[in-house]
Amino acid sequence: MIPEDPLATLFQCGNTFLDVLRTAQVDAARFRNMFQLRVSERGYERLHNKEFSKQAICMIQLFHLYKNFGPSLALNDINLKIDEGEFVFITGPSGAGKTTLLRMIFGEERPTSGNILINGVNLNRIKGSKLALLRRNIGFVFQDFKLLPKKTVFENVSLALEVTGEPYPFIRKKTHRTLRLVGLDHKKISYPLQLSGGEQQRVAIARAIIQSPLILIADEPTGNLDPDLTRDIMDLFRCVHSKGTTVVIATHNRELLKEGAQRTIFLNHGRVAGEK
Repeated sequence: MIPEDPLATLFQCGNTFLDVLRTAQVDAARFRNMFQLRVSERGYERLHNKEFSKQAICMIQLFHLYKNFGPSLALNDINLKIDEGEFVFITGPSGAGKTTLLRMIFGEERPTSGNILINGVNLNRIKGSKLALLRRNIGFVFQDFKLLPKKTVFENVSLALEVTGEPYPFIRKKTHRTLRLVGLDHKKISYPLQLSGGEQQRVAIARAIIQSPLILIADEPTGNLDPDLTRDIMDLFRCVHSKGTTVVIATHNRELLKEGAQRTIFLNHGRVAGEK
């Protein structure tokens, strides 16, 4: 049984994520027809079309994206393409637009103008249950974890599957497997407040990846962690990326940016200021 409003604390400033998970169970068949079939068709083409296999598939495309909050311009003519399987950092000073950009990719915020395509699906052209179902293929790791304090680690992670109507034996098996991946199976009956900051972040990552998303987004996932824990968390993201997931991480951690050869996109005053 799903408790009443189990995700009410996830978005204290709105009900977007709660609506996502509540409506996700409505329409799984239609989602497969709309989105997953597109993936399988492209996979078939990659296997059987040599010319196609040489081309990278664009997983995220942003065209002339603008976002206003009242008189404030948060994003200013953003044009980006992120290919399937890329590992991308988005960086910039506070107020540069990093979090807003991630929320736009997730579909939580609508653009003032411009278009967002996720695996070829234009977010401007879908809404309601279709948008909610598409989001099931986008995992989001929040900066402040957004764990349910009165639910165990196991319950926090399994809830993302529970609300989709999956059978319990499948939920139990996949939750244990995911907790083992992040090194927390031994903490499954613990509560969030009994965990360290690094452990809470790993629970948040487990919750984000339990549905095997095509895209994993993380907003400042190491902002409150020490260097050793930061390396552990980044190792987890690289492990997820190694399985083919497109990973997009917003960070202002300069040391983190120096450690890898990943693509880095620089934002400033809501614009793309450069990349390497």
